[in-house]
Amino acid sequence: MPLERITHSLKRLLGRREPTSSAPRDLKLILFDFDGTLADTFEAGFRIFQELAPEWGCRTIDRSELPALRTMRPLELMRFLNLPLKKIAPMARRWSAELQKQIDDIAPFPGTKETLQQLTTAGFRLGILTSNTQSNVSRFLANHDMQGFEFIRGSSRLLGKAREIRSLLKKHHLHPAEVMLVGDETRDIEAARQAGIPVTAVCWGYAHKSALADLQPDLLVNTPTELLTAFQQWASHHSSTDTQTREGH
Repeated sequence: MPLERITHSLKRLLGRREPTSSAPRDLKLILFDFDGTLADTFEAGFRIFQELAPEWGCRTIDRSELPALRTMRPLELMRFLNLPLKKIAPMARRWSAELQKQIDDIAPFPGTKETLQQLTTAGFRLGILTSNTQSNVSRFLANHDMQGFEFIRGSSRLLGKAREIRSLLKKHHLHPAEVMLVGDETRDIEAARQAGIPVTAVCWGYAHKSALADLQPDLLVNTPTELLTAFQQWASHHSSTDTQTREGH
């Protein structure tokens, strides 16, 4: 049996795919986080946490502690709050249920709606991946006439976004290089890295800019109005870099 046929047979038996084309991948889908990225839920979320903390055996937060908390990584923050990992999912579900009562009072960050319209006009597909609920997100989008999202994927897995990203890639038949995650927390950057996709960190949400910068996201933006230009420049740079790499071979 020729060597090529043996190699092909082994790959099939092991469930491995044939190598994909080396052609550059265009950035197609922008995958947005919700809380702290599209929706300014900080104040409402803070009040809800303060109310739930005693019930879950967690410590409450003094407002003077907020600047320091914004620099903490997820596990460090959990230790500070005395929040066991096993309580994360049920507390997230309860938090989302309480937020639903206040969702009509939640506003988008300035410039977000206009930026989303620009992104769709430019040809980008949009999706949402959030630890909030699909019903909360849908209500918020309807309240503010924010259109253009192909899907909303909600999950109570605060620390399980990488798995969700990989599932979305498979479902929508996308290569990792074709998707950009946009989020406001260090866990968003970590999840993107684990899933193998590029990530944009935004500085108007929950985490402090310095904490985001320490993890070296692919892009770091200060306002929603910077997103379109940042994505176009990133896509242009990586497309030309891939072309030069292929020509060098």
